[in-house]
Amino acid sequence: MRIDPAIEPRVREAFAASVAEQPERFDEAIRALGDNDDDLRRALELAFNVVAAAAFAIDGGLAPTEERLTYFAEAFSKTQSSWSGVDQAAALSFLRAVTSGQDPLEVMTAGDAAYTAHALGGWLLSAFPRGEGLRWVDFLDGVLNGLEARDQ
Repeated sequence: MRIDPAIEPRVREAFAASVAEQPERFDEAIRALGDNDDDLRRALELAFNVVAAAAFAIDGGLAPTEERLTYFAEAFSKTQSSWSGVDQAAALSFLRAVTSGQDPLEVMTAGDAAYTAHALGGWLLSAFPRGEGLRWVDFLDGVLNGLEARDQ
């Protein structure tokens, strides 16, 4: 996947706002994802791929089971729904879509998908670090590197 250098910082900021659990910053970052429909589409595509890749990485490269997806959605909603407004049902629906290769825009609106992808993605990246002493940004960088290398 070619990662657009103009889009990646916007997606990264939305994940950072999620990790920080700062609703105003998060709302601003979501609004800044795309100046036009094409930019927004590319930002969402990147976020969707990051969430899917993170979910697979957390489970050792294997597709998460339905039980695992339910666990992620429940754990996310317990700690993140109050600030993000994303509930367990939306998180589970989104996770099912991205981990099965379905376009999340087939199961929710673009606005809901943007909020869900970034709130859930930030949580996955920060709640499941991939190594001792690693931060969420290290996990994100690894995911982004993997996505870029995947199609080369």
